Amino acid sequence: MGRPAGKVPAALAAGPLGPFACAYRERLDRPGHAPVSIAEQVIQLGHLGRWLEAGGMGAADLDRGRLGQFVVTRRALAGHRACSLRSLLPVLEVLEELGVVSAQRPAQPVSACEAIVWSFGSYLMAERGVSSSTVAAYVPRARRFVTAYVPDGDLHALTPGIVTSAVPAGSAAVPVASAQVLVRALRAFLRFCFAGGLTGTGLPAAALMMTGRRRSFLPRGISSSDAGAC
Repeated sequence: MGRPAGKVPAALAAGPLGPFACAYRERLDRPGHAPVSIAEQVIQLGHLGRWLEAGGMGAADLDRGRLGQFVVTRRALAGHRACSLRSLLPVLEVLEELGVVSAQRPAQPVSACEAIVWSFGSYLMAERGVSSSTVAAYVPRARRFVTAYVPDGDLHALTPGIVTSAVPAGSAAVPVASAQVLVRALRAFLRFCFAGGLTGTGLPAAALMMTGRRRSFLPRGISSSDAGAC
């Protein structure tokens, strides 16, 4: 069995939760956690700190709702199923005792749809490092797609046909450039869903890219009945 490091890892110490890492580790040690388990949770605390930074937040912005959103985002990544809300809740207890955050009230319920979309935005920022403007463009489009086609959040119900039909339906009244952004947003969202096991099959290719050709307003001809009437 491994042992937790004697010092706070440098990446964690420099982040917003670094000053509270030792108290968090001591809190975990009270119930008798195994040393290796404590070390793993301190590493998760470091990921939580970087996630907060990526969203422009600090320790004072942490609450049960954001903690839950982090866990959903983290668990969507391959190899991070061990991240749990229960193991990270002690950091909120530490922050409350120190007066950094106020006592937590019962969290307002978040729909499955919104939790998935929020996790997608967090994933783009924290894991993919995309620009805030790209996040601002992709997240609303992903939200409209999920709301329209899988409002219950069951992404396993998606099929290639649904994804393919969503592009023309969502771009009928917008410029071609906006339609192309929709396609890129859907592909990014569907890659995120497949990587996190939210969909059973890879669906990004079903979001077909627009050609960039503008609709023609020239007449396509006349019917045979119209021709006979001439």
